[in-house]
Amino acid sequence: EASLDAKGQVTHTEMTVGGKLYSADLSDYEDDQLDFHVYFPHRIVEKVDGTTVADLTVSEHEVGPYLVWPIPQQMQPTAAK
Repeated sequence: EASLDAKGQVTHTEMTVGGKLYSADLSDYEDDQLDFHVYFPHRIVEKVDGTTVADLTVSEHEVGPYLVWPIPQQMQPTAAK
C-alpha cells in the first residue's frame, strides 16, 4: 500500500510480511545534482511494527545520463500492411 502527495511522489508505504508490518515515510524530494529532473526523497524513515529501524537524511543524489539503445528486432513494431 502506498500514499502519494499532490505531485505524485510517494510519501508512505507499508506492507505486512510474515506477520510484521514494514513501513516507510518519505519526504523532502529534491532534483538530482545533474538536473535531469529525477526526484529522490532526502528524508527516509523505515519502521518494523512501529519501531524505527532506519532514519536517513540524504545530502545529495546523482543519476546517470539516459541512454537509448537500439530496439531489438523481436520487439520492433511490424510495418502496417
